[in-house]
Amino acid sequence: MLVIKIFFGIYITCFISYAHGHIFNNILKIKNNFFESLIIGFFILGFFGLLINFFYPINYIINNIILFTSFVILLHLILKKKLDLKIFKYFFFISALSIILVLYSNFQEDYPWYNLPFISLLNNEKISFGISNVQFRFGHISILQYTSAILPNLIINQNLLILPNLIVPTVFMVWVIDELIFKKEKDFLLANNFLFFVAIFFLTKFTRFSEFGNDVPAHTLIFIIIYNILKLNSKSKDFKIDNKFLFNKILIFSIFAIMQKVQYFMIILLPMCFALFYFKYNIIQNYKVLLISLIIISAWCSKNFIHTGCILYPNETTCFKNVSWSANNPQDHSNPRKVYDASSAWSKGWPDQTENILNHSDYNKNFNWVSTWYNHHGLLIGKKLLPFIVISLFIILYSNFKSKGFNFKIFRKQINKNKYIIIYLIFCLLVWLNVFPMFRYNSAFIISICAILFGLLLNSKINYSVKEFKLLLAICVVFICSKNLLRISNDYGQNNIFPKIKSDTTYEVFQSNGYKMIKPNKGGCFYVNEICSHHGHQNNIEIINFKNYKFYINKR
Repeated sequence: MLVIKIFFGIYITCFISYAHGHIFNNILKIKNNFFESLIIGFFILGFFGLLINFFYPINYIINNIILFTSFVILLHLILKKKLDLKIFKYFFFISALSIILVLYSNFQEDYPWYNLPFISLLNNEKISFGISNVQFRFGHISILQYTSAILPNLIINQNLLILPNLIVPTVFMVWVIDELIFKKEKDFLLANNFLFFVAIFFLTKFTRFSEFGNDVPAHTLIFIIIYNILKLNSKSKDFKIDNKFLFNKILIFSIFAIMQKVQYFMIILLPMCFALFYFKYNIIQNYKVLLISLIIISAWCSKNFIHTGCILYPNETTCFKNVSWSANNPQDHSNPRKVYDASSAWSKGWPDQTENILNHSDYNKNFNWVSTWYNHHGLLIGKKLLPFIVISLFIILYSNFKSKGFNFKIFRKQINKNKYIIIYLIFCLLVWLNVFPMFRYNSAFIISICAILFGLLLNSKINYSVKEFKLLLAICVVFICSKNLLRISNDYGQNNIFPKIKSDTTYEVFQSNGYKMIKPNKGGCFYVNEICSHHGHQNNIEIINFKNYKFYINKR
């Protein structure tokens, strides 16, 4: 019975997201397919939640209003015959695959520590000034946490609020399967080749819910953006695209990628490069999408400023040190310089030092981190990529035997046509290596470069068969399903059927001016009704109520 409830909850979540994604597409005149509309719908819901939270908690009443509105939208589309009813079939497949991935699985490790307590904060409180002083990770939270806060309603149980980070990548996987296996293209163009190799990585790497954190949905957006740009460079009649609509799509997806993970800030350069090198008209004339983009960015930056005193936390240059809730003292838990240095150092392998132990700041300087990072993270990245590279090279070699051979002219021509996106990805990779060189951060750029390279090699073959590659993709789908069904069978009766959002631990209580903050005595905070952080520095925080808004201020 519980499995049916979870399945139904996922199904309804898809309903809600698609309704708002479809409306958003119509407003901006973006020609997204069903899957892109569904994915963008999750982020639009998060943006709605962000706007609401400026004035109200994202509570049960608001969530039911959004649920009712979603059904009205879908009913209107059905009555106007503007809705392809096969979307209900897609909802079923997405829900079924999501169930297979989530049953008897666990959270991604970040959930109990700050994702769930932040979602709880959204459900119980309107926006709070300086909330990052309680938990610094609240300062760079992902937009999908706002989507999660919207889910609990009359139909969707509160326990299912963790679903967006799972469903977004699952939608992507189902889309890839539909795009590459069931559509009847005569050959694999570079765009499809790229999608094919990305799918190989996705379907073999991410095989259970615990592997889907805030990073993977951001990766998904990056892959979709690059795929659409590669489609633009195709001469196939099946892939003709209006540049204006494509620019709108790339811009919106790029903005939401940054709102999902701030480490993807380089992605904002992509629509600029696209406009510079591909556009044939003045994009300023495209005022509607630019205006809406400005509204989305302004709302996000305003939220950041209220939470942290910074526009782009923890970038110190964007911080306003004269506001009362800013963390100016280097000893403050949420001091932006301290947080940036620590985050960068940890991603570079700081805990793995064995000799001449350096502090975070010194470790980041003068490439002191390189040898330690290489021996631990660098080699680990190689191990993670190795199966993907081996499988891809096998495909290339196999195609060499099946085709008439390699055409260097085609290869060089394709390189020239796609040189800008290749240069851009290499640039992003170099920035990633210098700032946050952990595989989970910006790994989409590594995979994209590899996928484009393999796609170019495959695209340079003459008269190779597509059926074998569709078969290989189908085998990968069977692999991911079989692996998880076996896991479910082994874990049956041993673990929770669905990840629990609440902990059995007790909490230590802190008081400030009549307001409570808590700290778990063991483990993470999970989903609780009070402001929670596991760091245990709440005694250093003073809570002030000013005009019905709470300010969390560091005691000086």
